[in-house]
Order: sequence, then structure tokens, then C-alpha cells
Amino acid sequence: MSKELSVQAKKIKQLFDDIFKIRDTLTGQEIYFIFNTVPDKKLYPDYFQIINTPTSLNSIKKRYATYPSPNDFIKDVAQIVWNAKTYNQTGSDVYRFAEQLDTYLKETVIPKLSKSGYDVGYPDLTPITQHFAGTLYPYGTVPPAPAAPVLSAASVDELSFQNTRQGTPMTNDEGSVILEDATDHDYSRRSRGSTAADHSAFKRGRPPVIDKPFEQRIKNSLKALKKERDRNNNLVTSFFEKLPDKRDFPEYFNVIASPISLDEIRKKIKQRKYKDVIGFIEDINLMLGNAKVFNEDTSPVYQQALDFERMFRSAIDEELARPDSEYIQSDSLRIPLDRLEVNGIEYKIGDWVLISNPNDANKPTVAQLFRIWETEKGQRWINACWYLRPEQTVHRVDRLFLENEVFKSGQYRDHPCEEIIGHCFVSFFTRYQRGTPAFQLKGPMFICEFRYNDNDKNFNKIRTWKACLPDEVRDQEDLYTPLPNMRIFTKHESPLKKLLPANAHLDMPIPEPVYAAPNAPPLHGAVYLRGVDESDDLGQYANSPTFPKYIIRPNDPPSNEDRIIPTPQTNVIKQQLKKVADLSQSPAPLGVSGFPVPPQMPAAVPQIQVQHFAHQPVYHATPSYAPPTASTSFTLPISINQNSSGVLRMDATNNARRIGNNSIVQTAPVVTEGPLIWFRSASLNIQNRFIPDMPKTQLNRIAKRDLEDDYEENEDDDFVTRPGNGIAGSVRLGHSAAYIAHKLRKLNEQGADQE
Repeated sequence: MSKELSVQAKKIKQLFDDIFKIRDTLTGQEIYFIFNTVPDKKLYPDYFQIINTPTSLNSIKKRYATYPSPNDFIKDVAQIVWNAKTYNQTGSDVYRFAEQLDTYLKETVIPKLSKSGYDVGYPDLTPITQHFAGTLYPYGTVPPAPAAPVLSAASVDELSFQNTRQGTPMTNDEGSVILEDATDHDYSRRSRGSTAADHSAFKRGRPPVIDKPFEQRIKNSLKALKKERDRNNNLVTSFFEKLPDKRDFPEYFNVIASPISLDEIRKKIKQRKYKDVIGFIEDINLMLGNAKVFNEDTSPVYQQALDFERMFRSAIDEELARPDSEYIQSDSLRIPLDRLEVNGIEYKIGDWVLISNPNDANKPTVAQLFRIWETEKGQRWINACWYLRPEQTVHRVDRLFLENEVFKSGQYRDHPCEEIIGHCFVSFFTRYQRGTPAFQLKGPMFICEFRYNDNDKNFNKIRTWKACLPDEVRDQEDLYTPLPNMRIFTKHESPLKKLLPANAHLDMPIPEPVYAAPNAPPLHGAVYLRGVDESDDLGQYANSPTFPKYIIRPNDPPSNEDRIIPTPQTNVIKQQLKKVADLSQSPAPLGVSGFPVPPQMPAAVPQIQVQHFAHQPVYHATPSYAPPTASTSFTLPISINQNSSGVLRMDATNNARRIGNNSIVQTAPVVTEGPLIWFRSASLNIQNRFIPDMPKTQLNRIAKRDLEDDYEENEDDDFVTRPGNGIAGSVRLGHSAAYIAHKLRKLNEQGADQE
């Protein structure tokens, strides 16, 4: 690489690295993660049909050192911006992130490169038909607006239907936001009943932000510090964004009992963990106190903690001085509630509910509560995420559905609380496949496996169920009773199969659903025809070449219904239960178990041996035992691994000696529980034997110890010298005889020298 290109690469690298420091002006979170990689082709196949030149920050990272000129770097970053703004709806989080990246490109990257003497300009972000970002225009000039297309009467008619789909973005089940299709197909979408415009008038792509006054005070105080700088001209929050890495600073977590950073505090704000400002202030003080305890008074972290504390107190005092009325808009007063009562039944955020459906009273809308609030006039409202039924979606005619299956939508709708009919429950498919809810259901249960995007009519498998839930309940787990075998599910054909047009073909356009009542799911969906999907391995379609073993399709032979998919513990449990059943049918003689004899069991002794007392040396010796009178041993039919408290266990060192691996004694870490100790005879009651509590300190310690402790008296260990107690007790290993002889010889030599 030439010297000129090396200097250029360093400048580009610095500008590229600064992209990872850009934070969203609204939420304060970093924006780079959205642009780090291109969307998954399996989850968003339409993205690659719309976007001709997909690119990402990872792609730029691999190329920035070899760019012929800085303009190539600018083109690639501008390409990321254009892709995101083209594919996502205006107003979505991704669109906003793209605009902020675009601002950084225009206000920081181009000016800095221009000052360095490079001839750079901003590319024209017009529709891209080739693999480049368009024509460059000099820095400081505005690219000309594209000419308006000439529309025919037919295209105007089509456009009137396309414009009805403008709305807000969907939230992401896998994280915070999802990519959505902002474009429409080039065919007409006429619907019977009401138009999509009536439908989109009520559409909300995410739950509304309804904060109490104290929550707004908390957010404002943090926002005020976002751009403040300390005495060293660094961002005053830079050292407190995240906790130190445990690999780099393990001692931090030994010294600090309650580690916390701004990252954890923001999560608590998002999940509404704070019930007042005091709890928030206590966490800030804890964070700053940790920094002061761990760092020296003259360190940059300590100095920044002082600056942070001073600026924070000023910001929070200013917020606390403002009255609550300043945080409430008079024209749209919303008082957030955690719960409400309807017809004597209580509902809270996170509850699954049935909402009245004006399109079909027999099919209420399945939804989950995300927000509850009350207006100034006392009217109570809810915001809920809809879960659509199969007949309310647009799908392939060969798609198969589970019984009572629903699909998470991107629709977050406001409803008066009076529209709540009652409780229900939606179980994540993966959990229901392996277990049964271990609680009393308050209503009908539905199964959810996929997310449905009503913009592009795609179904995407939900990978992370927690991401679908409200922030307030994401850390709450529904309890399930595990099943010995995985469930086998029977799938059914589409309930809309008869709606497929007679002249349907594989390239037919994707139809639109039929809407009726404005603030309700579609009156019914639609179906369309497509070819075999070779990539389907989830059993979504009837004609897929492969399908999971736990799925029974409509045309599968009846023998498949007898399939059993075992869980990892199934075989063990079945064998144990079979042994228990055998015992109940043919009881064994007293003292003899019906379980098989281990292959290496020693031969039985016909009489019981008499046990004698013997002087016990001060170490763990192999105890003598009396073999059983029967030639069998008893094995518990049920695993006791989950309930073995109080059972005698072997320490790690003696376990290593038992298996004959001396290296384990030297290298193995300390374990709190060793293997269970099994005895081959019943315990004997020796009345003249006193056994004290077992000491917690092991005889042969593997962990490092403080040598100074060896010279301190310990009253807990005084029973070691008590004669006849029958137990070695806690004895620490001292120096070897050779070492003591060496020290004695040195002392004698020193004494001789002094004489």
C-alpha cells in the first residue's frame, strides 16, 4: 500500500469508528447495530427483491483500507442510508436511525475529508438501478429533485390504494424494531367492504409512550447529561455507560458488591421498575459511589464521577422544581395505570385478553395489554397488540395451521376498556411443545409460533418470545410442567382455501384482506398460489418436501399419529416407571429389591459381620462396611438429583483418589457438592458414639488459602484433639518434613554465624 493510501485509510478508519459512537437522539441507544449486517434472507426475502445493492457496516469494514478514494467510502455509507430509508416506513425507528447516520455523513464525514484536501461530495440518493450510489454532487450543494413521473389514469387509481398503507412501523419480536416494506406491488388492491384507509386511520405500529410525571423527570435528567462534558472534555457519561469487562477487571466484582451502570439503569427505566424518583437517584448514587470506591482520587474515572454528580444534581433539582402540570398536555391528558377493573375482573399490563370484534362476535380479537391509561374525563383506555387468527391473514393456499393457532401482528390498537370481554392465554409454541402450563387458565388458550407482517404478508418464526412481550413483564416466566414426550401436532388446511380464484396461477399478485369495521381485524383474509418451497423445514406448507417429525399433515397416514418424540429424560423415566410397575405386579421378598444386580457386585456374605471400634487416625481412611444379606442392590426409581439436600457427599479430593486420577487433586477447582456416597448396608445406631457436625472446611483443600490463618486459633476446630470422637475433623496440611528440616538447618547455620 502506498503512503498516500495508508494516510487515507487511517482517516477513513477514524470516521468509520465514530459511527459506532452515534446514539439515537430520542432513546440514547447506539444505532450501529441496525446497520451492522444486512437483514436475514430467510426472514426478509422481499428485502433483496426491493434493494438492489445490500450493504452493511461489516462490508465497509472489510473494504475501507482498499478504497481508491474517500468518495467510495461515502457512497457505501450513503447506500446504507438509502437502503434503510427505502425499505422502512417514514417515522419508524430504523428510518430515524438512517437519518441520523445521514446527518453524520453530511455534517461530519464530508466536511472533515474536505478540510483534509480530498475532493468529495454527497451521492445522489435517487432510485438505484446499477451497483453504484448515483452521481456525486459537490459538498454544500443540494442534489436536484427527481422529476415527477407521468401517471396514467390506471396508475392513479392504483396509487389511491397504495397510499392507504402509510402508517407507523412494527416493533421487532427479535429486538427493538423490525424492517418493513415501505413499497407496494404494482397491481391494484381493491377490497370489498370498507377501504384500507379506514383501517389505517386507527393503525398504530407501536404502543404509545405514556409516562407519569416522575418518569418524565427521570428521562429528562438523563437526557440533560447526554451531551455534557467533564473537565477533560470527555462525555461525562463515557465511563459509566457499561460495567467493566469481567475478563479485564475481575477484581472490580470482588470489591464492588452491587455493580450497576447506566445500561442497567436505562433498562430499569424502560421496564418501569422505578416507582418514584428516589429509587432512580439511589441507583445513580450507587453507580457513582462504586466508581469512587474502586478508583483512586486522582484517576480520570474518579474525577468524572465528581463532574457527573455535580451535573446530575443540577439536572434533577431542576426537574423536581417543575410542577406536574408542566409534564401533562392539557389537550390529551393521559394518566397511566398499571391495572384496571372491568365487570369485576382485574386486568394488568401483560395480561392476555379477548376484545370484542365488531366483524364477528363469535371470534373476539386475541390481544395482549401493553398500556392502560385514564383520560381527564375518567375514560379508561387500553393499548393492545393484536394476535390474528388464520382466517384474518393473507397466506399461501397450501399453508397449514395448528388448532387455535394465532399470529403476532404489528398492530398495536387503542380500545375503550369496555371492549374487553375476558381473559385468555397465548402459549409460545416451543414451550407448549415440551410442557403444559402449570397454572389455572382463566380463559381459552391459543398457540403462537409465527409473527405476521401485514405489509408484505410474510410469516416469520419467532425466535425470542420475551421480545414479543411488554417491557414490564419480560422478566416474568410462565411456569410449565415438563412432558416426558414432545407433543405431536396435527395441522389443518387453510380455512380460506375456497377463496382461491379459479384462474389462479403461480405468479398471481398477492391479494389484500377484506376490511369491515375500522378498528378491528380484517373481516377475512385471502389466499394465493405459489410453487413448492424447497427451503421450508418448519412444516408450514402441505407440499413441502421435508417436515418435522412432530407435525402430522392432513394427508399423512394414520400410523404417523403413533409417533413419540422423546425428550432427553424420556427413556430414563420410562425405564424407571416400568421397573416400578414390575415391582407392583410381583412383589419381591422383604429386604430384596426387584431391580437388576450391577455386573460387578461382590458376592453376598451369608452372615452379618460384627463391626468393631477401632482407633481412627487423623485422616479419611476407607471405611469398613458390612455387605448386604441379599445379592441385590436397590436403585431409586426416581432421580433424586433435584432433591438431595442433606445427603452425604464425598469431597472432591477423596473423589479424585477414588477414581485413581491424582492430577485432579492438583488441578481441579473447588466444588461445593461431590458425588453421593452410597452404603451397601443399613445404618447402625451406636449409642456410645458422639459425632459432631461436619465442618465446612474440607480436609484436603484445593483452593488457595491465606498462610496467616494457619497461625490463628480457631475454636471451631478444637474437637480435632478430642479423643474417641470417631472423626478426623478439620486438619490443615502443613509444611513437609523435608521443608521443616531445611528451615531448621538454616536457622542453625544463622545461629552459628552469629556466634
